[in-house]
Amino acid sequence: MIKKEFMFIAGLYTLIQSIAIGCSMVYIALKLNAQEQFVNLESGEIYYLDLATVFASWFVGNVAFCSVIFALVFFIKYVARK
Repeated sequence: MIKKEFMFIAGLYTLIQSIAIGCSMVYIALKLNAQEQFVNLESGEIYYLDLATVFASWFVGNVAFCSVIFALVFFIKYVARK
């Protein structure tokens, strides 16, 4: 049986990495705002919904990718023990 500590560490790693990736992509989106999609340069208005969409898409995508990788690792460990 796989210890619950390993599952907790994998989940915590996935969460922290996903938050870091999402924040990085929001920062890049703000820096490369050439078409004023996220911030209106004249009025200074910030479009939070668009930034939240960028964050959420990268966050969910990274969580799904890491979950599949960790599921494969845990499955291979489980099969190797049997």
